[in-house]
Amino acid sequence: MLLDVPNTRRYFNENVSFHFDLEAALSRQYLVPAKAFCLALAEAGLFSCADAKSLKCYPESGDYCRIMNQHVKRYPFHVRLAEQKDLESLMALQRRARVGSLEAARGTVAGRLARAPLGNFVAEDEGGELLGAIYTTRLRDQSAPLVAEPEERSSEELEATLQIIALHADPEAPGVGALLRDFVLQLLRAERGAGAQCVGLSRCGQWAQTSMSMEDYIRKHQSGELSDKVLAFHTTRGAAICGLVPHARPEDVENQGTAVLIRYGETSHSSRATRSSPPSVDDVERVLEAEVQAMGLEDLEHLDSLEVAQLSGRLERRCGLRLDVYGSEPSLRAWAEDAVRNAQSKSTSAAHGAARALGLPELRGLLQETLAEVGGTATSGSASSARSGGSLQDLGLDSLDLARLQSTIQKRFGIELALEDLAMGTMESLAEVITKRREPSDRDGCGAFGPKKGVRIIFPNKPDMLRARDIHYNKWRKMDRPELLRRGYYNEVNEDAWPGPFEDVFIYIICQEAAELPKIRNYIEKADAVATRQGRVLRHVLFNLNLNKLRSDIEFQQRLLPFQPGQATARVHYDFYTTFRNAYFIRFGKYTQTVLRDPFNINYVGAMYHAYPSPWQVFMQDPDGNYVPIWATDLRPSVQCVKRKLQRANSLWRDVGLLEDEDKDDVYTVERTSDRVEVAGTINKTVLQFIKEGAGGALWWEEGFDEEVSRKWRLA
Repeated sequence: MLLDVPNTRRYFNENVSFHFDLEAALSRQYLVPAKAFCLALAEAGLFSCADAKSLKCYPESGDYCRIMNQHVKRYPFHVRLAEQKDLESLMALQRRARVGSLEAARGTVAGRLARAPLGNFVAEDEGGELLGAIYTTRLRDQSAPLVAEPEERSSEELEATLQIIALHADPEAPGVGALLRDFVLQLLRAERGAGAQCVGLSRCGQWAQTSMSMEDYIRKHQSGELSDKVLAFHTTRGAAICGLVPHARPEDVENQGTAVLIRYGETSHSSRATRSSPPSVDDVERVLEAEVQAMGLEDLEHLDSLEVAQLSGRLERRCGLRLDVYGSEPSLRAWAEDAVRNAQSKSTSAAHGAARALGLPELRGLLQETLAEVGGTATSGSASSARSGGSLQDLGLDSLDLARLQSTIQKRFGIELALEDLAMGTMESLAEVITKRREPSDRDGCGAFGPKKGVRIIFPNKPDMLRARDIHYNKWRKMDRPELLRRGYYNEVNEDAWPGPFEDVFIYIICQEAAELPKIRNYIEKADAVATRQGRVLRHVLFNLNLNKLRSDIEFQQRLLPFQPGQATARVHYDFYTTFRNAYFIRFGKYTQTVLRDPFNINYVGAMYHAYPSPWQVFMQDPDGNYVPIWATDLRPSVQCVKRKLQRANSLWRDVGLLEDEDKDDVYTVERTSDRVEVAGTINKTVLQFIKEGAGGALWWEEGFDEEVSRKWRLA
């Protein structure tokens, strides 16, 4: 088989591919890569009778394939790469496969084909009808948490891990799904060798019919007490179950949105990583001696490249060490010493990386090294200030020094910190942040079943949602648990494919017109109804919706009701939005008052402010531009009340005809009725005040005490 360019470059000293293939090409003997050979067989309807692990590739333990030995069998269909022109057939196949709530939208399937043009395959019969399809991608960032629907383009790197996204098969064509699975694993084995890794997010097929927890269900499947049909599809082919991923598939109602993380491939890598101490030279020499005898090698001085690759692979499986015989004397002792020495040098260089924990002494030492590099010196007073809680700016670092410190931390510890965090942070706070970021995520390793809180951000429409995804995608991927933050839009709750509320917190943003207020109410009511049946309580947050403006628009929108049904009405506020507690509010006001004295026109500025759980406050702007608090109340004041407080603070109360008694300024004057219900009071206005203010004392949504179902929105 022809070795591709990346593998030829990487294993240049281990095989004669570069020289032999070049000589063969000059003599018009054109070899093909192992993956291309398997694809050609599949397009002709020929498939290996053995599974991927039993496939004979040489070198047996190498990370590439030079020779392939397999017994193929003809099937009444062939496998080829999926193309965009297959989109309609793929959607029809998905419906025939009866995947239920996991059915992907047309845009999702098209995105899979576009992001991984060489990773999706279809099985097609002689008449051109699709019998099965498998979607895969190569993960660019292998340390990132696994998601059910990756949105980044498939990686072309050699070390990238393959992820199986979905597999669909026609129920009338038994065996096609298993053959597609084996075919993809065979391609991976032929391209990457014995160390190839493949992951996927599967599901439990019959868990919903039991009363046990999903963790117990999976443990019983692994122990053989029960057999889940879907999980057995993977585990019977050597896949390992590594844990659960909560909220991975919100649309999977039967599994409550939880997916099962599976992994194909050699498990020896994980055992090597947990080795308590590196092997000694004597241990490596004994392993080499045993492997040389098992392979029947006698002349160590004249080993060919295939024998060297096989011996190196065996040593790596047993000791986790790579063997490099070139440049060393042909003896087992010398080879063992070189292998241990190379491993120790890599371990030393990695000591500055993720292999060790970060403490305060290391961070202080790193800071001193950076100061020395930039030529700066810290006085003893500033250094002691930083150690006692002062910021790094106390050490005399300017913006250039902080940028170099940021780069040094990223190189040595693999952590990217913002310049603002470095400037304002202390040594203790930075050490805590870096240590926390270096802790392994829940997906690192098997057996992580801990559920986390999920958040869903709801946009007004799907285009806004997709635009936000494109803008903030890279930041989202860098989060510790990006799978816990999802997005949606107002009308998705009305679609048949809506999976239900699997997140715990819903945040509604960017409401642009009053007509969208009923859509938010509709979403919340439907989500709460489903959550109530599940025994859950959801949290809903209205973020920066500018409700004061939208309420003002309702009066105008009511005129359109006969012509455009579905517009917001006053009942939306009275029946629904009054049930929300205010967490943060600020409203600025700029006014001009005309008086019958010099200077005749007086400008005054103020603001109404509230931050839960503090009271509602009114601020005035003094001549220096500073805002000074002048009044506070536990009940939300009306806009007219705020204006009156500002007029009194600016000594204008006589000019506007206000009463001398300040307590009568608020429209929320309380009266007690027989059933002890608080209602709106009345204010007897003077003639001058009536002329200045008019007959009304509040906006329509502020004086509807008898209409609103709750007073939560008024409380502090």
